[in-house]
Amino acid sequence: MAERRAPGPVAEEPDFLQFNDLACESVGGKVVFASDEWFAPAANLLKREPPQFIASAFTEFGKWMDGWETRRKRTPGHDWCIVQLGVPGLIHGVDVDTSFFTGNHSPYVSVQAGCLNQPPDFTLEGDRTGMAASDSQLAAVAKADQRGILQVPGWEWAVFRLGHPGEIRSIEVDTRHFKGNFPDCCRLEARSLSPEEEAACFRTGWNSGKWQLLLPPQKLRPHHRHLFESELTLSRPVSHVRLIISPDGGVSRLRLWGRATPIAAAPANQQRAASKL
Repeated sequence: MAERRAPGPVAEEPDFLQFNDLACESVGGKVVFASDEWFAPAANLLKREPPQFIASAFTEFGKWMDGWETRRKRTPGHDWCIVQLGVPGLIHGVDVDTSFFTGNHSPYVSVQAGCLNQPPDFTLEGDRTGMAASDSQLAAVAKADQRGILQVPGWEWAVFRLGHPGEIRSIEVDTRHFKGNFPDCCRLEARSLSPEEEAACFRTGWNSGKWQLLLPPQKLRPHHRHLFESELTLSRPVSHVRLIISPDGGVSRLRLWGRATPIAAAPANQQRAASKL
């Protein structure tokens, strides 16, 4: 497949680009620590050549990317790395390039700098794809983190209308093929709605009415088929279910096993006019 075309040049480049790149690998710059490098190693940050995108390139950990890409954060804090400059000097500007990271880019960055009397006594060697810092490595560089820690962002959710109202007896949440980008946890809520109530919920962004807890929060694993039965807390018929994942990530399949509720009129999914949930 053809390579994706690189972004066009910016209208006006900052003046500091006339100076030397003190961190470039060609002048000896190197990454001496990174908290996580699951999808792509931090060493890519210091390459001299522009980033490229190869649509057909994959690794066993996911899509190959010519940059630094970590797993979605599952603990308080943020991912970070330490770069040892190849040439010490006065920094006039920073160029942060997110080329080809369109839905998985970092929403923000911060950069701190210092002048150490002695170089760090640790370094990372070889291909670090699929790896993360160990507890001992994190402890060794904890003194280098001088910023406050931010909490993991919130949650995502989706509402599903059942094909037939019924009592849900077991639930399957499948995260197969999501290894570094699976949700940390999930929960499910449920309720029974008439066509008119569903339409009202859609108009209000699903902020009206009350959901009942069907499945309490459950820890999820990567690339795994999760089955829940004894954990369910609701034993009455429902027509709609809301899946909530936190903080975000991928789910391959959601299956709701149960007993359909007999109804006298036509099936509910035939009564309702087509609508978007």
